[in-house]
Amino acid sequence: MDSSTLVFLPIEDVKAVIVEEWLRSLPLANGSKAKNSQPHAHDIQSRRSWEWHDRNPITHVRQSAKRQKVPVVLNVAQLRSLLVHLKEPGKTAVLLDILTGLRVSELLALKWSDVDFENLELHVTRSIALQHVGPCKTEASQKPSRSILSWPKFF
Repeated sequence: MDSSTLVFLPIEDVKAVIVEEWLRSLPLANGSKAKNSQPHAHDIQSRRSWEWHDRNPITHVRQSAKRQKVPVVLNVAQLRSLLVHLKEPGKTAVLLDILTGLRVSELLALKWSDVDFENLELHVTRSIALQHVGPCKTEASQKPSRSILSWPKFF
């Protein structure tokens, strides 16, 4: 079943097993699949509040948000080796990402005006995805500044 089929099912025909099957068919990470079902659950819950429906089949959907792979963490020697092989501007982008932990979308949306050299702060206020500049993904990302005072001197 593809997503277009699921959209056109009457609510009475939606079963948790069908939604789980649909989620498994999506080429997404587990966390994205889990988040994908949340708006549907909220929508159906709103319909229940208005007494348009008497049940919410999405509440019975099981979808793990657990990572499928363990992230690779590089040590300082590996980071140095990586940086030696990179050319600008990629080298600076990778170094900035290593030192700040920015998401790629936040890193790509940075402007020189976001760097406060006097106070050694970086202001992360936007992100870019699919060529669209918008707000950061989370509130934590939008904190006014990330201090660059404590960057290690390993380069």
